[in-house]
Amino acid sequence: MPRKARLTAVSTMHIPFPEYPNVVAIIEGKAKGPRESDWHGHTWAEINIMLEGHGIWYTEDGPFEVGVGDGMLIMPQARHRAKWPAGVHFGTGSVGFLLGRESRSLFGFQDFDKGPGPPRAEVAAWLSDALSLKPYHRLTWKGFPDWWQRLYDEGNATGGPYRALRVESAILEVLARFADPSFGKPEWEQPERRGIERALRLLSETISEGNVTVAALARAAGMSRSKFNTLFRRTLGMPPHAYATALRVWMAQSALAGSRAPAAEVAERLGFASPQHFSRAFKAVTGLTPHQYRRRWAVGWVKEH
Repeated sequence: MPRKARLTAVSTMHIPFPEYPNVVAIIEGKAKGPRESDWHGHTWAEINIMLEGHGIWYTEDGPFEVGVGDGMLIMPQARHRAKWPAGVHFGTGSVGFLLGRESRSLFGFQDFDKGPGPPRAEVAAWLSDALSLKPYHRLTWKGFPDWWQRLYDEGNATGGPYRALRVESAILEVLARFADPSFGKPEWEQPERRGIERALRLLSETISEGNVTVAALARAAGMSRSKFNTLFRRTLGMPPHAYATALRVWMAQSALAGSRAPAAEVAERLGFASPQHFSRAFKAVTGLTPHQYRRRWAVGWVKEH
């Protein structure tokens, strides 16, 4: 039996980020089939995309024919392999990174020495949790080649925090697309999502007026309460009342970290019934009291002494 032809990347780039030390590698490979890789898995998450040609990706869920614009997100330890047919010129791109709630993960979700991080980290952590529900995620997106070029070009860009921010934003964008394939589609292609967005807009506009009823949100979405509840949970990962409370708490986090406004004033501004209610809700979401959060996360000129 002839030996398998191994795929070797013609160019490999490791981007060193002091801010994000767990970006494992950004790799682009080009070759001509036949090529076939062995079954393998990684301790990190990996995004693979087809940039040229076509082939077959094998997962424990089954084989998938792929072409230009197809992508696969492979979670840690999930086994996979690839095969490209004879005579086919193909190109692939892959980026490996740690994805989870570790303090040194790509997005810095949490620092367990300091407690929950800023609101962006909480949103990214939700995204990580949603993706972790399945070992493989497939996505066909015509923007993959342009996205890859933007990411790969950072290898020759000036280093520093701005480059790190660009790479983080690019990876976060594509992870959002893997988690929700309707992300970025024209709104006329997703009428139900338009309804959820109308409800979210109403919620954000009335957030300081106290609790908005689910019935009012459902009317804004143009749906029955039962359908609205189901779609809201599917889209946001939690029921409407829990999201409204979390939204108030996120806004409070920003206010506490970026201003000297007293906690009682922040609570009143965001529609909490009382400072005590605010403190209980805040601690339920962040694990910290408002005072503890401000002391740990506020910028220097805001910190209370």
